[in-house]
This record gives sequence, C-alpha cells and structure tokens, in this order.
Amino acid sequence: STWANDVVSVAFVRSLDDVGVPGRQSPPLFTHQVFGPQEEIVGYVKPSVQIVYAANTLRPSLTFHHGGLVDGELLREAGVTPTDVERLIQEKVPCDYVGTVQDVVAEAEQPGFVPLGREVDSFEA
Repeated sequence: STWANDVVSVAFVRSLDDVGVPGRQSPPLFTHQVFGPQEEIVGYVKPSVQIVYAANTLRPSLTFHHGGLVDGELLREAGVTPTDVERLIQEKVPCDYVGTVQDVVAEAEQPGFVPLGREVDSFEA
C-alpha cells in the first residue's frame, strides 16, 4: 500500500506554464475523507493522483496513473482489494470534472472571467 498523502497532488492553473511546476502544486494535508482512516491506496505500483483546477472557474480534472497492478494473488492472500481511486474521489468530491488537464488549461485561459458577487474592497501591493 501507498500513503495517499505522498502521491496525491492538487494544483490551480492559469495557463499551461503552471502545470507541473513545483510550488504550483501541493499535497493535501489529509486524505482520510476519501481513502479512509489509514489514508492508503492499495493494489498499485507507484500510484500518482493529480487533481488540477482551472484557477478561474475551479473546474477540475482528475488524472490517475500507476506503474502496474500488484499481483492479484498477493492481494487475495492479504485479504485486500485494489482501491478504486477515481470512483472514491468522484464519489466524495462530486464535481463537474473535465476530461484532461489540457481541457482545464483551455478553460483557465478563457478571457473575460468575472467572479460572482460584488467587490467589497481591494488593495495593491
């Protein structure tokens, strides 16, 4: 098993230049809400979960990669089944996911985004 906090990353992007840049993505502090009290992903070799949000609309893309499955016989002997990563995330964090990171970037790069509500105050640094 793999500790989910080590392999899940969350990023907010405004353009393609933001994707995969250290400092633009971060691991979640907790993952027990999605992966249970042990915060484990079971059944995969080198799993990787990337959740990328368009900075303007917050529409996410979910990408799950792994280097292969752990031998099914070993899992059966241990009495465990592989974690259904995508289903768990989409079940616990319901959202209007888009297909790919490129789709998120395309949405983030759309001009003319106006946040909802009214501006109460602002400042310049």
